Amino acid sequence: MASAPPALEGKRRRWRVAPATDPSALGEMPPVVGHLLRRRGLRSAAEASDFLDVTDALFEDPGALPDVDLAVERLALARRRGETVAVFGDFDADGVTGTALLVKALERWGVRALPYLPQSTVTMRLAPRSRSSPIAPRFRPCPSLTRC
Repeated sequence: MASAPPALEGKRRRWRVAPATDPSALGEMPPVVGHLLRRRGLRSAAEASDFLDVTDALFEDPGALPDVDLAVERLALARRRGETVAVFGDFDADGVTGTALLVKALERWGVRALPYLPQSTVTMRLAPRSRSSPIAPRFRPCPSLTRC
């Protein structure tokens, strides 16, 4: 009879830790990656390679976003002026990751960036509630990309 997986106690939830897997059939990779891929049901090195292969076909042209040229111009202006840019993120896993990546990219480009991740109970609308956010006192509202 298999024993129950170990559990971790959190503030609100009891976490069940998945049983260990043998990722050796997936090829050379960090053990944690192999474990996650095995938990997703991948069984061979070919399946792992196909899953992890990122092709350019997955990415769309960022230039196709509406008004992206205005956003780039405004960020360049903020960089020249030494302004701090607020990055309003999302509170889920991809939103937190995207916010962190955008802040890091802006900082590497020379723009000071301050991330803001609302709690899940806060609306994602930028106005008017976000103006009362903890970062609001540090920023002057910008009504549009062209009138700041």
